[in-house]
Amino acid sequence: MNANGNGQRNADDLKKAAAYAKDVIDNSGRTLMANYADVFRLQNAMNREFLFAWMWTADTSIWTVQNTLQSDLAMVGFDEFGDCWGGYNGPSIDLQEAFGVSPTENPESRSEVDTRRKATMMMAGDFYDYFWTDKTDNKGRKGFNYLQFMYDADNYGSGGPGKLQSATGANNVKHLYGNAYDHKTFAIDGISASNMHSSLPTPVLRLSDVYLVYAEAVIGNGTSTTDASAIDAFYKVRSRAVKSASRPTSISWQDVWKERRLELAMEGDRWYDFVRRSYYDTAGCIAELKAQKRGAFFGLNTLYENYYKSGAWNVNTTDMRYNPDAQAPNVTAQSFTLPFPSQDVVFNGNLLNEAVHVDVRSTYSY
Repeated sequence: MNANGNGQRNADDLKKAAAYAKDVIDNSGRTLMANYADVFRLQNAMNREFLFAWMWTADTSIWTVQNTLQSDLAMVGFDEFGDCWGGYNGPSIDLQEAFGVSPTENPESRSEVDTRRKATMMMAGDFYDYFWTDKTDNKGRKGFNYLQFMYDADNYGSGGPGKLQSATGANNVKHLYGNAYDHKTFAIDGISASNMHSSLPTPVLRLSDVYLVYAEAVIGNGTSTTDASAIDAFYKVRSRAVKSASRPTSISWQDVWKERRLELAMEGDRWYDFVRRSYYDTAGCIAELKAQKRGAFFGLNTLYENYYKSGAWNVNTTDMRYNPDAQAPNVTAQSFTLPFPSQDVVFNGNLLNEAVHVDVRSTYSY
């Protein structure tokens, strides 16, 4: 949305955004999946929540038709093919705290209220019945046991890493399909996955995103709203994830901003939210990004391995702590734009001038 130069957005654009979003909500025929985690499963590739998604096939006869994200995001050993290398790219401590959890919380008493956390990131103590459905863990359950995968490499699966890979105590869940058995069982095409080949769809635009766009557009340049339709839209998203949530009597811009982060985490949307916000609140974007905890958390492998082997959760706050020397992200106003290539500027210096609006329909005839 265009900014009007005084820290606010163009009111007409906000009205249009609300109208278009409401049209989608009322007339698209799309509805939210009842269970958040189900949105991202192979067997729900054509689910009723998607408005726009990349559909893939694990066919190996041609490149670019397959989803390769599991290789980039999953831990070493997560599949049978040895092509996963993303275990070190754990979700940030900042995102964990946004979900209300901490890497040093005892899994048996973790303050877990948002179901999206587990569907977004794996943490100590987590078990997934939709991954490794042909495997049985040490508790007799069919599925994927996060800690057993790490610390029982000889007896569980095809051989895990033997230690915590993530520097933050968490690993990615979204964009993973599991192992070859899971893929062949649940994919529409029934084809087994292989090296960097899966059929797991990639959501680009989901109905929950539009609900939150609508709520934000209704709030507009204000700080909050009591509009019932905006609250209903927000609450549909919130109540699916937090079963204990009660319908609020008002919602603020900050409520929607945080809800977008949690709802769309790890789906590639947050950066665009910041870019969109930077047009009218550059300072706020910079301050928030610089304050985020994006560094490593020390001592977690010792904590988790001891817990897996002994059942004791012993946190030593001296050794197990967030890196006190972590550097803040180097964010400036220029971070939210892409510079023109120097060669283009040399040949067309007008690219550096202020944009000029041209009404193409009235100026040109075809």
